[in-house]
Amino acid sequence: MTHQVRIRPEAQIEFNQSVDWYEERQQGLGQRFVESIDSAIQSLAESPEQSARVHKEIRCQSVKGFPYQVFYRIKGQNTVEVLSIFHVRQHPGVWQSRN
Repeated sequence: MTHQVRIRPEAQIEFNQSVDWYEERQQGLGQRFVESIDSAIQSLAESPEQSARVHKEIRCQSVKGFPYQVFYRIKGQNTVEVLSIFHVRQHPGVWQSRN
C-alpha cells in the first residue's frame, strides 16, 4: 500500500532552494535533483518502515546521487510526513527541532 505523503512547508522551502542552487551551478542539474528527491519520496511512500529510526519516531531516506536525506515520520496508518529535505553537512538541530 502506498502512503500519502505530506511535505511540511519548511521542507518544501529547503527543496525549492536546493533546486535553484543546483540549477544555478549547471543547467539541468536542478532537474536531476528533483528526480532523485521524487524517487526517494516514492520509495518511502511505498515502504515507510524500510528506513531505521534516527531520532525518536523520525526516519531517514537517503537521496541517490546527492548529499541529501529526507527526514520523515509515519503518521497514522497511511500518511508519511516529510519534515526536512536536508543536506548532510547541515547541523542536525535544523530537522530535530521540527518534531
